[in-house]
Amino acid sequence: MAKFDEDLIMDNEQNAPMIIKRYIAMFRRSKGSQARRNSAKSRDWFRMRVSKDLNHKTPQIHKQFLEEKRRQVSNSKYLIGRMFLYGYDAKHKDKLPVWDAWPMVFFFDSFVGDGMTYGEKGVLYMRGINIHYLPPALRLKLFAELIKTKNDSSLREKSKLKLSWRIIKAMAGGIGSHAVKTYRADHIMTQLAEINPRYWEIAIFLQLAQWQKGGKKDAWKGIK
Repeated sequence: MAKFDEDLIMDNEQNAPMIIKRYIAMFRRSKGSQARRNSAKSRDWFRMRVSKDLNHKTPQIHKQFLEEKRRQVSNSKYLIGRMFLYGYDAKHKDKLPVWDAWPMVFFFDSFVGDGMTYGEKGVLYMRGINIHYLPPALRLKLFAELIKTKNDSSLREKSKLKLSWRIIKAMAGGIGSHAVKTYRADHIMTQLAEINPRYWEIAIFLQLAQWQKGGKKDAWKGIK
């Protein structure tokens, strides 16, 4: 990706991951140095521009998000309503038609398996929306619904979503339910890299999925 003009990056964006700053600079070069982000127009612009780039190296992007040095995840409760990128190794990969080795997930629930009604006893499970299971146009549509649940009037560094299964199931076209996946904590292979809410509108369109046993057509099958 070409170099960018640092003058187009505002003071409160200086600590953003390099990949994020590059896209912010592109946006302001296109829309003006004072163009406002986190609006319907900016989200649509990022959808069209960011989703075109297919050659990102996901581990490097993951490292960039880690280097922003956001709060360390101390317990599963902190995950709820926030978005994370991480490496994953599916336990039942042989039975899955397709799975993502680098999920980008908005978590909304966590629980410990009981060995009877769900999962292995004592194992922590985390449930969330992996946006990689949706094509860019539907990511945009989903995100517009998700941010209606945010706990702040605008997206700030400490913002989070107030999500539940009820809210997700009610989303038109089943777009939320299609992307809901459950992950075992003991199969997460990297640190959880939290995505700053101020950059969600860009991160959701990054092509970072690492599909196993299939491809995006398999992952996006059946959703419109």
